Amino acid sequence: YQKIFEPYSNEKPGINNYGLGFRMKIFDNNEKLTYHNGWWHGTNSVFGHLLKSNVTIIAIGNKYSRRVYSALALSGLFENFPYETEKFNKEMNQTDSLKTSTGKDSVDSYSE
Repeated sequence: YQKIFEPYSNEKPGINNYGLGFRMKIFDNNEKLTYHNGWWHGTNSVFGHLLKSNVTIIAIGNKYSRRVYSALALSGLFENFPYETEKFNKEMNQTDSLKTSTGKDSVDSYSE
């Protein structure tokens, strides 16, 4: 069971790896984030599995948008993934600035 969460393809030096069916990021603090993105005929999705906290994050878009992939940044709320927390804070700040500048609700700001 644990072997599916081990890196088998270190594409290049850094945190990004590929295991048996999962992409993964192994951070300097040895925290591990396993995930996979998907795309099919204009829709896209992201799946993230947080091993320590036993949390799964799934985001599905019914129209292609790269913003779906930013859902992975939510992982920083559950485990110590410094980069993902940083991305989450950046997304939240962008959402707040869109809401302020357009006067729209953040959900409307994300529609494309």
